[in-house]
Amino acid sequence: MIKFISMKQTENIDYWEKTLQNPPKSFIKLFEQEEAYIKKSIKNGDKVLDVGCGNGRTILSIVDIAENVIGLDIDPKAVEDTKTNTANYKNVDIVLGSATEIPFEDKTFDVVVFSMTLVNLDTEKSKALSEMKRVAKDDAKIIVSVYSEKATEERANMYKQVNVPIESEVNGRFVFGIEGLVSEQFSIEDMKTMIEPLGLEIDGYEEVEKLAYIFTLKKV
Repeated sequence: MIKFISMKQTENIDYWEKTLQNPPKSFIKLFEQEEAYIKKSIKNGDKVLDVGCGNGRTILSIVDIAENVIGLDIDPKAVEDTKTNTANYKNVDIVLGSATEIPFEDKTFDVVVFSMTLVNLDTEKSKALSEMKRVAKDDAKIIVSVYSEKATEERANMYKQVNVPIESEVNGRFVFGIEGLVSEQFSIEDMKTMIEPLGLEIDGYEEVEKLAYIFTLKKV
């Protein structure tokens, strides 16, 4: 069953789109390093799922490598935008759906990508990661990018730039003036603590300056 998009998710997507229109240098670095990381993690013949595909930025960077790429997003506008942006590629399919109820069978994908979305899931983080584990093959790579524990100042500056209403910030956990919307950041130990009970482990990572980590996770 597909979850309907909530007002807080719509607001969050709107703010992220504003960031993408004029990103700070640190975010440009993140996008470039993340793209390179994902591309080197995919081989010819792989079936890839991009969860939270947005406007299709990641899909367009890997479409010539992967055999098939599925983009999943909970926002109908993102789905339509990505369909438009990838219309010339026969090996791309875009689906409306939730990261916490992924509409695919167990052990379907060679690579699952979850780019800068886990940070916004609050109490549903483990559920989303469990779903990614479920649809990933036993030897699959699950690539997850998140804000790092060093990112508080850079994030605060970015939120100010796009006029996000901040109610509070404690240890990098921002609560916004939009009901129920938060955004978090994680250390390497935070990630280990979160994923190990799910039967996942870190199989490699890169740090992006003082902004983010890009992790490769695998099934234990």
